[in-house]
Amino acid sequence: MTVDPVLLIVIPLAAAFLVPLTSLFSKAIARWIPLLGLLGMALVIGLDFGDLYDGAVTSTTGGFDPPWGISIVMTPFGGLLAAGMIGVALYVLLSGVGGRDGKNGVVYSTMVMMATTGGVGMVITGDLFNMFVFLEITSIAGVVLAAMPRDNDRKGLNWRGAAVYAVVGGVASFLVLAGIGLLYGATSTLNIAQMASRVGDMDAFVAGTAFLLMLIGFGIEAELFPLNGWAVEVYRGSRWGTSSIFSTVIGKAGLFALLRMSFIVIGPAIKGDFVMDILLWGGAATYLFGEAAAFTSRDMYRMLGYSSIGVFGLLTASFSIGTGDGVRAGVLLIIGHMLAKPLLFSMMAHAGRRYSGDVPLKALRGMIRSSPAGALMMTVGILALIGMPPSPTFWGKYFLFSGAGSSEQWVLVGILVVGTVIEAGYLGRLIFNIFDVRKDTRENGLPLARGIMGAVAVFMIFLIGVMPGPLHDIIELVIRELLQPLTYIRWGVI
Repeated sequence: MTVDPVLLIVIPLAAAFLVPLTSLFSKAIARWIPLLGLLGMALVIGLDFGDLYDGAVTSTTGGFDPPWGISIVMTPFGGLLAAGMIGVALYVLLSGVGGRDGKNGVVYSTMVMMATTGGVGMVITGDLFNMFVFLEITSIAGVVLAAMPRDNDRKGLNWRGAAVYAVVGGVASFLVLAGIGLLYGATSTLNIAQMASRVGDMDAFVAGTAFLLMLIGFGIEAELFPLNGWAVEVYRGSRWGTSSIFSTVIGKAGLFALLRMSFIVIGPAIKGDFVMDILLWGGAATYLFGEAAAFTSRDMYRMLGYSSIGVFGLLTASFSIGTGDGVRAGVLLIIGHMLAKPLLFSMMAHAGRRYSGDVPLKALRGMIRSSPAGALMMTVGILALIGMPPSPTFWGKYFLFSGAGSSEQWVLVGILVVGTVIEAGYLGRLIFNIFDVRKDTRENGLPLARGIMGAVAVFMIFLIGVMPGPLHDIIELVIRELLQPLTYIRWGVI
């Protein structure tokens, strides 16, 4: 059964419209509306997911064919990311994030839904200007989320991150819009598939300038070095749910947009490997920077934030190898990160909830006694993030080393080895503190909702790690989608 994918946009927008109206007479009911909106999105993606094995699920708005109508092109890559984004948002809300205050809870839940809507819109739209609109929705929701403090934060750490992201996000939007203007002037269309079919007529200088603008604009959202100075401030001052949304929804949407334009439009317009080389070594530099900075961090929010920055670099480098194994690695690493990082953020926040500002590593000390379930779940998340089997990240790193080796990218192989050792070092410190029982600790029972959602994440990590086979066919379609631009053009030209 195929459902119009435009409902992935319509349902949450309608829910967002209902929230303030409903909250006038019942905040209790209003608090449930964003969750129902996300469940509606999950139903749509679930009904359409089987069709992704045959290609893209497409739709047009208003009954007009492109370029007059805006096209929705949910490709296998976009569908996988959309499913992951919706899953993370549900994890955040179902875990009880949003605070006990009614107004605060309603606003927070609504912004989580809107950030997810923007991210999903970016990965399923077939129109470049429409992608910019969704980028704006995501950015605005992200600023509001970053400005909302943790329940016990009395140091105002949230305001710095929100202010920096508001300024930097505005710059990113301006640069992306300028790049869109250049591409529209060169191709006379905003439909991405039509634009890709006309790259042969595009001047290389125009394409290169557009690439530079979008590299900076989308690179800011994707937290690529050296454009990611804002990110750690957001991670440091935000709630764990906000950090999860930034690392798995907002950042992944920015990375998707950069990859879509680089592989499908700009890369083919610029002869040679210039675009892929820039992304490859930029990603490698981001990976090393993120892992090294995480290793030196003593605040766990900063540590996991820098870890996410490193993962974005790893993902960028994986896809930019430009081979089937590179794309396989990228997809599996995305899945692994989307499962492990919200789990780590939530368990870390539970362990450190008594701290009013930075959360030191000692907050985990003796967690295996004070909160055994949370300790075991966090340990699974840590091992999954490192890439221990069985986990999706293990398979992702296997294909990454295979792809880098077969492409004779030996410098990249060395960077991957160094980064993995550093990652194991700082994440190993977390495990050491979790199982350090030399000091008596107070009972710190895990809330039921958070425990259930954590158990779901652990189950999915093991399930996909042990049985990645069902993803094989759809990952092969993602390879065709990215490495063979004509595949996307055929899907997107409605």
